[in-house]
Amino acid sequence: MSRGCPVISSNVGGLPDLVMSEWMHEPGDYRTLAKLIQKLASSNNTMLSLSEHSNNVALRYSKAELDRIFGEFFCSNNLR
Repeated sequence: MSRGCPVISSNVGGLPDLVMSEWMHEPGDYRTLAKLIQKLASSNNTMLSLSEHSNNVALRYSKAELDRIFGEFFCSNNLR
């Protein structure tokens, strides 16, 4: 995601928080996975849109952004 690659994923763990729901499949559902891969490969616009989404999600987890979030949390809760 941090490289702007489109992501298709199963809906396990924390992945549903990161990947758009229409690009998710149930674990072991290879038929849906194959359909999603075909859908992605068939459209440059779709690939670009999903790449942009991946990049935007990754930016939320940059070191600078995480430092800012943690700093706000610890300062606002007097946990220094």
